[in-house]
Amino acid sequence: MRRARHAEGAFDHIVLDAASMRDAGVFDDIASHQAIGADLHQRDLDLLTMEWQGLSTKEISQRTGMTAASVDSRFQRINSRLKCQIRKASAKRAAAQGLLKPG
Repeated sequence: MRRARHAEGAFDHIVLDAASMRDAGVFDDIASHQAIGADLHQRDLDLLTMEWQGLSTKEISQRTGMTAASVDSRFQRINSRLKCQIRKASAKRAAAQGLLKPG
């Protein structure tokens, strides 16, 4: 880690090189995040996309032909695999990894 000065010297900020970032643990989670999609089926990604779009359980069940109970059950499994407590967090994590279809 090193300090850098703005051209006029008015601002001080920290510049992290790769070694400093590694030592700080910045990369610790990257491998697990890259594997996030490995345990998800296309149906899971479809459900996460609909959740990310703000659809309710009822709306998701109508679009997929699944019962509301099946949607909830599927989200419990998805949440477990993504290590999230709520499905909005699972959708956010999947979106951050670029796994969800835009729309």
